Amino acid sequence: AAVDHQNRLPNIVLIYADDLGWGDVHANNPDGGKIPTPHMDRVAAEGLTLTDMHSASAVCSPSRYALLTGRYSWRSRLQRSIVYPNMDYLIDPDRLTLPEMLNKQGYYSGIVGKWHLGSEYDRAVDEDLPAGPIGDGRHVAKGPLTQGFDYFYGAYTNGQTIMIENDREVLNLPQLEDVLPLHTRKAVEFVQQRGGSKIGNRRVPFFLLFSMTSPHFPLVPSEEWKGRTGMGDYADFVAETDHSIGNVLAAIEQVGLEDETIVIVTSDNGSPGNFALPLQKQYGHLANGPFRGHKGDIWEGGHRVPFLVRWPEKVPAGPESDALVSQIDLIATFASAARATLPDEAEIDGVDQLAEFTGTSTEPARDRLIISPNSPKHLTVRKDQWVY
Repeated sequence: AAVDHQNRLPNIVLIYADDLGWGDVHANNPDGGKIPTPHMDRVAAEGLTLTDMHSASAVCSPSRYALLTGRYSWRSRLQRSIVYPNMDYLIDPDRLTLPEMLNKQGYYSGIVGKWHLGSEYDRAVDEDLPAGPIGDGRHVAKGPLTQGFDYFYGAYTNGQTIMIENDREVLNLPQLEDVLPLHTRKAVEFVQQRGGSKIGNRRVPFFLLFSMTSPHFPLVPSEEWKGRTGMGDYADFVAETDHSIGNVLAAIEQVGLEDETIVIVTSDNGSPGNFALPLQKQYGHLANGPFRGHKGDIWEGGHRVPFLVRWPEKVPAGPESDALVSQIDLIATFASAARATLPDEAEIDGVDQLAEFTGTSTEPARDRLIISPNSPKHLTVRKDQWVY
């Protein structure tokens, strides 16, 4: 019997790279992009490219807050910079998040990779553990599982070799080069396991946030990828990032869910200037494309990010859209795809962009956007081709 794709809720795989510039994706930047990215290029060819997508901030933690809550990052208590290790948990426990919204629709939600929104260890549970460095098996009282995710495997920030599974530290890797390959394997395993999960005869839809640690500093391409591009560690790490994305795409196909899965590839902010500028000077690679500025900047290069969306039979293959879109829009867009209604008390700033994704919009869903690069003193308002 034919599978009824029309009435099934789609799986959602949101691949969230770290510091990947708009121009690092070769399909975005065929003349100025010198790093091969065949897997991301394939998503672009098989889906829609949004060329005017913005992260909510030009740095990491506030962008992630906005992605998960659908709210402008300056509405949080973090008014500048990022969440550092051992800082308080950033998202209010009562604040609706993307995985919580999807879970109410019957989804199983997982995050693999980087969290970077604060943590809190349960000292009462761990009082019998000996004093020692991070990695002694401590229990995590607050983290992804207390904000709607059913599963977590990863680290709290970049540069950490301590891996946490769900709510407990489980592994101390020997070196940072092992982090991306391990996270990739865990993302693949999540797709493989959830792809066959059913309640009775009903398939359980899943949401995976593959929150990558690459190509963010420290630049640690694995031995297999080091030197592959001939353009240095940053380029090698971008190429390995693309390879990891390819592994996740292959897993979706392996479980036969390609037609039922929304795949999105994007980044939390632009590429940092200390890597992008030398690449531009030496190799002509424009990591942030034609846009002025870099990570942390008020200029477009700080927050205009790659955005590719593939959903066979729903999203047309190959076109580009220059509609103004923000990552704060994803919670409303996914709610629409999952046939959910967002409650008024969630106070969402984002708007539903599903019609833009599927090529059925008759007018843009938004005509202006507020962006906070790294401080509320530098809020910008974008409208049409103007920034104030």
